[in-house]
Amino acid sequence: MINSWRLSLVGLALFAGALLAACGGNGDGGGNGDADEPTAVEDVDGDLSAELQRLADEFGAEEVKISYRFSSSVDGETMDGTMTLFWKPPDAWRVDFSFEGAEVSIITTEDKSYFCTAEFGAGQCLESPLAEALPLPFLSFFTEPDTLADLIGETAGLDIERSSRDIGGESASCFSAEGVIGGEEGSAEYCFSDRGILLLLRATGGAGEEFSVEATDVENEVTSSDLEPLYPILELPIP
Repeated sequence: MINSWRLSLVGLALFAGALLAACGGNGDGGGNGDADEPTAVEDVDGDLSAELQRLADEFGAEEVKISYRFSSSVDGETMDGTMTLFWKPPDAWRVDFSFEGAEVSIITTEDKSYFCTAEFGAGQCLESPLAEALPLPFLSFFTEPDTLADLIGETAGLDIERSSRDIGGESASCFSAEGVIGGEEGSAEYCFSDRGILLLLRATGGAGEEFSVEATDVENEVTSSDLEPLYPILELPIP
């Protein structure tokens, strides 16, 4: 069990590194997926950054369950998998990861947090503070919506192109930008539904890192049972 926890943390750390590099402009967005090819939309007012910021500010305003697939590459290491976000405002959430045979879930409610993992069909959860102490700052883009809005604020003043497509069964407005984003030269694309749901995030840069996360399904309800520990809670001995 301890080995499986370590492997899960290593995998998540790789994912985190790729996302942070990408959002700093050092990554590339893969994510071919099932999304339709973008259809260009004319820039009417010449200030698409304001529209993008408005959608980003709406992210996290409503309860939603979003299934994503992700692809990342950093320092020659690649990883593909799936991620599901259960978001219940204002600050209760769960994120499930599946990658390279590992199943990992992080759950946070008003009172407690849990880190859960399964191996060979069995699973256990550890109670906070582990879930809160994990070195996964990228999670804040999904679980602290203001963080994503602040990142997107970096695109202000850049040339932005807008397109539209269907992603995960939702109509998406997509915005792509090139330039200095998050302190590094690179490019990024963000796609949101008209309700401000993040449907795609992809980034590319010149250092060989790549990252994309793309929605495959969107549901409008998160139940209380979705935020309960998935497995028995492991009681660690107190030294």
